[in-house]
Amino acid sequence: MENETKQDNKVIILKTTPRYIVTLKFLNAILKNSGKDEIDDILNFVIDKENLIKKENDVIIDNMVDEIFKKGNYKKLACGFFRRKTLNNYVLTLLRYMCLEFGYGIKYETKHTHVNNVINTSSTYKIIKNEIVVKKVVNENQIGKNSDKYKVALKFINQILKNLNKTEITDLTEFKGISRLDIIKEENVKSMEDMYDEIFAKNAFDKKFLGYHRKKVIKNYILTVLRYMCIDLGLKIVITDKTIQRDLISKKYVMYTISA
Repeated sequence: MENETKQDNKVIILKTTPRYIVTLKFLNAILKNSGKDEIDDILNFVIDKENLIKKENDVIIDNMVDEIFKKGNYKKLACGFFRRKTLNNYVLTLLRYMCLEFGYGIKYETKHTHVNNVINTSSTYKIIKNEIVVKKVVNENQIGKNSDKYKVALKFINQILKNLNKTEITDLTEFKGISRLDIIKEENVKSMEDMYDEIFAKNAFDKKFLGYHRKKVIKNYILTVLRYMCIDLGLKIVITDKTIQRDLISKKYVMYTISA
């Protein structure tokens, strides 16, 4: 990530990058809408659920759309911007993607208080360092091609390629230009489900990190698995558009590539 530098084997987030600056501006606009003090560090962001998802914050996104999605900051496709009208609380979706770019996560906490025999419930969102995501991969040994985790991911990817009648690979970064529509095909979903015991084995991937318990409410859960597998291995998914013309008809496809 261009937002990071390495110092004494620790990952240091560069607060002077345009991406960090626009993210902080976005968060402070949300806090201002809620009557809260501004912050100078993304990790100081804490807000209750009601104030995060209110409609005024959608207006912030509209007003900042050119800054947020300026070249070098965030990509609309990766942040689900074109699906925002079909997503509940898009501000939360955008915030999650922003945090991932810095190796951060969002912690959701619910508190119950008793007042005069009445139970009051309050929920808050807090940006935190995600110890799984924040790993900085600097060489092949850290990616761990001989690890159980990498081998399981490679087996999963090769099963997808096999189902699509494509050549199998020996390195995850050889997974290039695969159509989203191909990835989410039913046979690939079935292959993923058949591999759950291997994917979530002790030395492989964490169910919580891959959102397993929310799989029934996540559309195209296989894409979530693919994305978070790559994050856990220090890799990333690059999403691009590709226009293919057949019989004078042009059709746009969303393509997935795994990159270091």
